[in-house]
Amino acid sequence: MVPRALTPVGIALVDKPAGPSSFAIVAALRRRTAARTGHAGTLDPFATGLLVLLSGAATRLGESAAIEAALRKHFGRVLRLEGDEYADGGDVLVTPDTVFIGLSARTSRTGAEALRARLRELGRHATVVETPKTVLHLKSAIRKLGGRNRVQ
Repeated sequence: MVPRALTPVGIALVDKPAGPSSFAIVAALRRRTAARTGHAGTLDPFATGLLVLLSGAATRLGESAAIEAALRKHFGRVLRLEGDEYADGGDVLVTPDTVFIGLSARTSRTGAEALRARLRELGRHATVVETPKTVLHLKSAIRKLGGRNRVQ
C-alpha cells in the first residue's frame, strides 16, 4: 500500500447530505487529493450536518497536546518544535552515540535542524540525513541491529 501524502494540508467543512456515510465522503476527498484524510467525528448516513475533514498533516492536529500532557506527567522537561518545524518519530533513530534525523515528507529540514538544536540542549549529538524518496521515513530504510551495527 502506498502511504498517503501529508500534503495538501487543510481542513474542509462539508455540508453532509443524508445518504452517503462519513467514510464515503472521506474516501472521495482522498481520491481527489491523494492526501491522508480523516474526519473529526462521524455522522450516520441518514444524518445531515457539518462534517469536519482533516487533510494531510492536519490529520495530526491535536496529537502534540495530548502527547505533551502525558509526557509532562513522567518528565520534568518537555522540549517543543514550533511553527513550521515538524519531525516524525519514524524519522528519528537513536543510537548510543548519535541521533539520526531523516528528512522526509513527514520531517522538514527546519524541523530536523530544530530537533537537532533541542537535542544539543540535552547534550546529545544528532546528524540530519537524506531519506530515500521511495520510503515513508528513515526507519523504513534503516534499522539498528545492536551496538554500532546498522543495515540499509
